[in-house]
Amino acid sequence: MGKHIEYSTEKELDEAIAKRMQDDPHGLSISDHVKVAGVFVIRMDDDETTLPGKGDPVALKKVPLEMKALMRSKADFVLVVDYHFWQTAPELTKQGYLGRAIQRIKVEKTEDGVKIGTRKWDIVENISTIKTYGLYTENLALMGETVGALPKQLQMAMSAMEKEKAKAAKSKPEPPEDDAEPPRVVARPVKKGKVVEEESEEPTRPPRRVPPDPEPGEEKEPEPED
Repeated sequence: MGKHIEYSTEKELDEAIAKRMQDDPHGLSISDHVKVAGVFVIRMDDDETTLPGKGDPVALKKVPLEMKALMRSKADFVLVVDYHFWQTAPELTKQGYLGRAIQRIKVEKTEDGVKIGTRKWDIVENISTIKTYGLYTENLALMGETVGALPKQLQMAMSAMEKEKAKAAKSKPEPPEDDAEPPRVVARPVKKGKVVEEESEEPTRPPRRVPPDPEPGEEKEPEPED
């Protein structure tokens, strides 16, 4: 089975892009400096049935200066839109993809004049598109439902943990009571801010006294021998 690719400009697409430029905050801020046109890329089989393309259904292309000179519209950018997507997607999804592509247009004012270009897709750009158009794809809607359910799931998990803690506390055996009299604490006397250890009273012997020296006196002379 063969596949044929055609490109077509349609008034319907041009009007949708023009409206998006006016309604989108970023598009409105750059509308005085750039012009955006649109073209459908149509993929068909041998039976002339449209086929979906791969990748993003709306692609932003900057028009080279030499090609711009040949265009009647003198557009600075072209949005290449997959025709099968445009015919089958919900309106919110189509508007979201158009706005997402417009968000990538960059306009800078410099000393040499206004410079235009494209910026890479980033999370800030996608958040800005979501704020403007909402969850415009099935994947974003699914992510929104998942994120929205997280607080409830977290609350349920915390409640279950509290119940398990309470159950464990009830089943834990209490320590046996000790009938023995607790040791008595004897306070030690305090003297001049210092703690003096209290010594136990034990029987002691009186200190040994040294006998005094004999008083000086006359010594007895030995009796003479016969």
